[in-house]
Amino acid sequence: MGRPVPQFTIPNFLCYNPPMVTIEERVSNLETEFRTELRHLATKADIAELRTEMKSFENRLTLRLAGMIVAAVIAVATVMRLFT
Repeated sequence: MGRPVPQFTIPNFLCYNPPMVTIEERVSNLETEFRTELRHLATKADIAELRTEMKSFENRLTLRLAGMIVAAVIAVATVMRLFT
């Protein structure tokens, strides 16, 4: 029929807590959730590595594009030579 609808889960710290929970318990829950999430963030070393990978990718992409342009120019020149 159609594409399946992706399931979305709400993080625990965004869910409604019952009013009987004390503020200390709620803050403790928030701190635990944020500590868990902080482990997934990138470090400066990760970002530096990503930058070098992106620079390498940019260089390869530039060379590939230049090759395609040269091939297109040669193809157009060959076609023009055949029909003139």
